[in-house]
Amino acid sequence: MPEFFKKLLHQFNYWIYEWRDSAVRYINAFRIIVNILLFVLLAYVVGFYESMANVGIWAYILEWGVVSLVLLYFLRVAFAIQRWQFIKSGKAEAVISGLIVLIWLLDIALPADTVEHFGKALDLGYRKEGILLIVFAVSYLSIFIIDTSRAYASTIISRLSPSLALVASFLFLIFLGTFLLMMPRMTIEEGGVSFIDSLFMSSSATCVTGLTLFDVGKFFTLRGQLVILFLIQAGGLGILYFTSFFASVLGNSLRFQQQLIFKEQVDAPSLFDSENMLLSIFRITFLIETITAVMIFLTWDTRMDFVSTGQKVYYSIFHAISAFCNAGFTLLTDGLYHPSARHAYLLHLVIIPSVVLGGLGFGALNALFSPARLRQRLQKPWID
Repeated sequence: MPEFFKKLLHQFNYWIYEWRDSAVRYINAFRIIVNILLFVLLAYVVGFYESMANVGIWAYILEWGVVSLVLLYFLRVAFAIQRWQFIKSGKAEAVISGLIVLIWLLDIALPADTVEHFGKALDLGYRKEGILLIVFAVSYLSIFIIDTSRAYASTIISRLSPSLALVASFLFLIFLGTFLLMMPRMTIEEGGVSFIDSLFMSSSATCVTGLTLFDVGKFFTLRGQLVILFLIQAGGLGILYFTSFFASVLGNSLRFQQQLIFKEQVDAPSLFDSENMLLSIFRITFLIETITAVMIFLTWDTRMDFVSTGQKVYYSIFHAISAFCNAGFTLLTDGLYHPSARHAYLLHLVIIPSVVLGGLGFGALNALFSPARLRQRLQKPWID
């Protein structure tokens, strides 16, 4: 680094040193406020707002809210004592912030017809405002997941015993799903579903029982189906795995309490192996579900009347996750007895091993498919 910039950086560090702690507190407080406001806005737009007449306004507010969070991230970097270490400890947040800046600049530079053409190519079919709303909503949810996972992993999980943390996590997930499924735009029924019905569906999806009160494919809108799919995946893996996985990947090593929980849940040999097993479980899960989704996509019966390739992909992903998590949920009216799936035996042969692998449990999956165990078996095939 040139001497001039070194002096400038030294002068900046000296300038902010006295009021750094106060500035960081204000930045974190403002970030929490912006997160809450954006969450309420997104929940209203996705779950309650009927007309798309003002979609441009919502997209504009959401865009600047997300940009504000990115600016706050850059301020946190500026006020960090070790800036490079701060960035390295949260690589995912740095990458997401960089992508948001790039999207924001493209939004300013690209004309509306270019964005709309891109949306049509992806079967979105929206105006520029609608596409931007989707893009910045996904961007915000990425930031929200990062912040929530860190907060949850460092407070709830770390302060409760393993058994209480597990119960609290499932209760939190069930009531979150209940709140989301009660939103009017989650179902085709005007006014949404009742609290009891929503609680039952959320509990069934989270606990992967497969019991439903409605035809999931017809009664719930795409938004409602995605909520159910999230509950299935989070419940099948465990919300503890979800939050701590993100916290770990985002740069925070698991604390002693979290490692103790995972040692009990996945039967890790030691506390030091629990974090590695957690990452291994997610890799195995993602791999199996991806392979299953691809195979389901290739084995759908030709009589299945999909509207588009995108819908076929979505149906494949939904049933792959449902199968691996042993959830029993389906988007088909009669399940696999649907006329177009009843005699699709290749489809059945794809789903069966996914159900079996999901039912084995994470300890068995890790023992069978973890890279370390696979290398060990290849090197010493006759030793258990």
